[in-house]
Amino acid sequence: MTIVVNDFRNPVRGAIEWSGENAPDIQHMSPRVQILKRYWDGHKESHGHLPCICDIELMDIYQIAPHIAIDDIGPYQDDFKNRYWGGELTWRFAFEATGKYVVSYQPPCFAEKLITRYQDVMQSRQPSWQKAMKVRGRYNTHVPVEALHLPLSGRDQPHVKHVLSIFDFVSGASSD
Repeated sequence: MTIVVNDFRNPVRGAIEWSGENAPDIQHMSPRVQILKRYWDGHKESHGHLPCICDIELMDIYQIAPHIAIDDIGPYQDDFKNRYWGGELTWRFAFEATGKYVVSYQPPCFAEKLITRYQDVMQSRQPSWQKAMKVRGRYNTHVPVEALHLPLSGRDQPHVKHVLSIFDFVSGASSD
């Protein structure tokens, strides 16, 4: 797993990445992120390979579904289209992005970072966890967020064709 952590009390340039044995375990993740990671791990363990998009049932994880996005890889693997964009994301960012490509609604600098992260997940076939990055949200405020991006295979295809993500916002305000 790739982990990217920014500590706002002691900011660092870029981010610190850990993988393998040095990676923090699931207990360092927020409760919502832990739910999704355990759900994904459960499907991976039961099949012995990456979970398929057809394995994901949002009703199984309805309590965190508003924080989830599911993205399909574009035809040239240079953009990703939102298959699902949770209600909390719509509330936080003040727009609906289901059915939209990332480059169509994100500023170029953020779209490039998100697409690069998704491409890393796709190529490594491993989860990517980001903690305490800041994103611009509703009312132009910058909000810390924890994000986990998980690879999913396509139907009847061993290759990664989708990315399942959760965005857990640190601030107390929410749409709930």
